[in-house]
Amino acid sequence: MISPHLLIIDASYSQATYLGCLEGPPPVEHTIQGAETKAKELWGSRAVYVIEPTIKTVTGGSGKIKLLPKWQHMIWAHGPAKNEEMDGSELVVIWWSEMSPDTDRVLQVVDWERYAKDFGY
Repeated sequence: MISPHLLIIDASYSQATYLGCLEGPPPVEHTIQGAETKAKELWGSRAVYVIEPTIKTVTGGSGKIKLLPKWQHMIWAHGPAKNEEMDGSELVVIWWSEMSPDTDRVLQVVDWERYAKDFGY
């Protein structure tokens, strides 16, 4: 397994999960798709891995509401190639948390070999 210590973070982006929501939170699936779209807008078409978020159910004025954690984070990272004929591998990782980006912890649990894609110059 590729060690997270061999990975280089090219870029990162964080925002409040429900930033700009004026009429309540959208469905969880819509928010996750929105994060994938944002990553593509920022960094182009790349392999993306979304870490399954913890979803809270709260009771609101219109019944039960499913909520993601407070913060949405994403990084674009690269590391050693999986195939020695290539120049490196890269992956965009998206996750949610209740705190500031916990990137070191997150990279330790990502199966880089499974989700990253090799690239060549």
